[in-house]
Amino acid sequence: VEGYTQRLLKNISLRPSTNFFGQINPGVISLLLSANRPNVLMVWGWNSASHLMAILIARIMGVKLYLRAETTLDYETSLPFLKRVIKKIVLKLFFKMFDGFLYLGDQNLQFFNYMGISREKLHFMPYCTNRFSKSASSRKLKKIRKFLFVGKLIPKKNPDVVIEAFKRLCLKHPRMSLELTIVGDGEMRHRITKICDGDKALNFYGFANQSELGDIYQAHDTIILPSDERETWGLVINEALNNGLAAIVSDRVGCRNDLIKKDKNGHIFSYGNVDELTICMQKMVIGAMSMEQIQKTNLKLAKIYNHDVGATTFLGLCND
Repeated sequence: VEGYTQRLLKNISLRPSTNFFGQINPGVISLLLSANRPNVLMVWGWNSASHLMAILIARIMGVKLYLRAETTLDYETSLPFLKRVIKKIVLKLFFKMFDGFLYLGDQNLQFFNYMGISREKLHFMPYCTNRFSKSASSRKLKKIRKFLFVGKLIPKKNPDVVIEAFKRLCLKHPRMSLELTIVGDGEMRHRITKICDGDKALNFYGFANQSELGDIYQAHDTIILPSDERETWGLVINEALNNGLAAIVSDRVGCRNDLIKKDKNGHIFSYGNVDELTICMQKMVIGAMSMEQIQKTNLKLAKIYNHDVGATTFLGLCND
């Protein structure tokens, strides 16, 4: 937000966190009650005390309310039946407080449809990482040999599935100089490093901050995201495509229908299915996809999934 008018509201929670009582910002109440209150409020989610305070006060004061949330239909339908039914009843009542909803992509849109939100209240604000830049999306791969995993080393991300599929791929193509780099840290670190030790084709990078990721993406050809339905989007896929990579994701990753175009810039495999993932990787290395097609597809997607599109949507709602 550097360079823009901004105001950071103090968090008075005794234990600041992303939990419900970890975010208590009473300044939002005085702001919304003041004569200088905003005309429009965009709220990201409803998972904290501050979110609910802002929503309630904004509704009382007549401020236009828009909700942006990550929830996907996949995640919602994975919940236990009773919890799913109760949650749907509560959320349908809660959603009546909003003037509109800013959906991130296909799975998020399907969630709002499931909740019965009318089409005229739904507005596309893509999940993305940057503004559009043709130069940032113009890299053309020569061939695919270097695979990449970027994410927390936790069970929902399934990094060990990528390693197992890669090992099978190496057995199928022993003469190819194939590589897999694991970038990240987490509870599975010890297990992953133990698997990587002694295998020259497996590179364990560990944690990387945002400033390092650009060079890492540029040094690889294909990113793999094998997560379950708790991966409500997968921003690393945006980042990778913007750096010219192809991508393989599981059929539970939130961005799959939006960012993965089959046989054009990537593949989708059944969650947890090592055989399918190996086949997808094999298609990559034997050149089943045109490198030019990958480049063109990524550029086309970059024109849609960028901050300029989101800003245009929100500006239109502010002027409505």
